[in-house]
Amino acid sequence: MRNILSELKEENEELKKSLFRRSLWLLGIAVIGSIILAVVQGVPMSAVVAGVFGSLVASVIFYLLFSLMVEKTALTYFATDASETAVNHILGRFNYVPTRTYPEADTPDVGFERDYLTNLESSSFYWFKGISANFAAQRLQKLRKNGLLNRKQLRVLILHPKRRDLLEAYARMRLENKGDGEFNSVDVNKLADKKTEDIIKSLIQLHEIAQQCNLEVRFHDDFVFSRSEIFSDGIYLSYYDGGRPFPGSLYYSAREKETGNPSSVYIGYLGDFNHHYYTGEAAVARNQKAEDFESLLAQLGFNSQGDRIKII
Repeated sequence: MRNILSELKEENEELKKSLFRRSLWLLGIAVIGSIILAVVQGVPMSAVVAGVFGSLVASVIFYLLFSLMVEKTALTYFATDASETAVNHILGRFNYVPTRTYPEADTPDVGFERDYLTNLESSSFYWFKGISANFAAQRLQKLRKNGLLNRKQLRVLILHPKRRDLLEAYARMRLENKGDGEFNSVDVNKLADKKTEDIIKSLIQLHEIAQQCNLEVRFHDDFVFSRSEIFSDGIYLSYYDGGRPFPGSLYYSAREKETGNPSSVYIGYLGDFNHHYYTGEAAVARNQKAEDFESLLAQLGFNSQGDRIKII
């Protein structure tokens, strides 16, 4: 930023010098012209002196007025240019301002659904990290029927249903953000139970999708305060900081608009996903045997229909 201001200051000083030189040229031309008139046409010396003095005054006035007008315009231009350069420098370096935003809502946002499906259709891969992936599974199911998932790499990270501590922490966060008043341990347990069932239901649906697509599902054990959905050209971040069923979402492009360099937000969440993916517990894979998947569900306390069972 200091370099930018220094350059603007130098440009302004150079402009002033240019105006001063121009005024001297005008004065010189006036003096030479007056002397020529005196010699050739016999103009009296007093008139020549008066003409030179008038030219000097006119040059000074021209310099003052013109420099003030130009300097004001130049400073306005320089200030605007400096502001735009500073803003672009900050956005280009950090790129924390999302390309698109979507408000939280009680029902799916039409704009979000449209843009999301467009990204999903055009992307070569889709990576999800969140708590249950129930809506993601439904969207993938729709695209699977259209044959649009066959050549995509699909990876899903969902919260391990055995991490009751993280499920209850998530439940407390959602209840607090909902703002309906006080809640107790019973409310927390109910919501934690519901999210566990959502995880199992989405797991069953994702297992069905994986039989025809390049889809892998793994469990993570990270505290869930947001959902990230990564595509080849951008990322959707949805934060659970509101009380409505569908959280607000932010979309960040994979590359910075000004420089074309990889976005710092995109790279950061990409690294976070890879870390939890490669350290996560495998749950669903393509060509997974039905008995192996049913065994996994039984260990989690559910049957293949998603109903709870008693573990003996």
